Amino acid sequence: MPFRKVENCNQVVKIGKQLKFSLVNVAGNNIVQGNKKLILASKELRFHSHGKEITDADILEWANSRVRSSGGQSHMDSFKR
Repeated sequence: MPFRKVENCNQVVKIGKQLKFSLVNVAGNNIVQGNKKLILASKELRFHSHGKEITDADILEWANSRVRSSGGQSHMDSFKR
């Protein structure tokens, strides 16, 4: 199962870079291993869409809807462990 976590986190980093977020020296393995410095630095980025700041709740709702639409049963309530 750890490989799946790394694979998923690598996908998140890849998408972030495609969206032009500053994710220098960040990899999925850093997130899975709980590298707090890199996780907090990434989380502190302010996400904006059409002038509106996107909150953690917005991101969680988007992620959960993507899982549901693909037939998945998983649900995430927060970014906290």
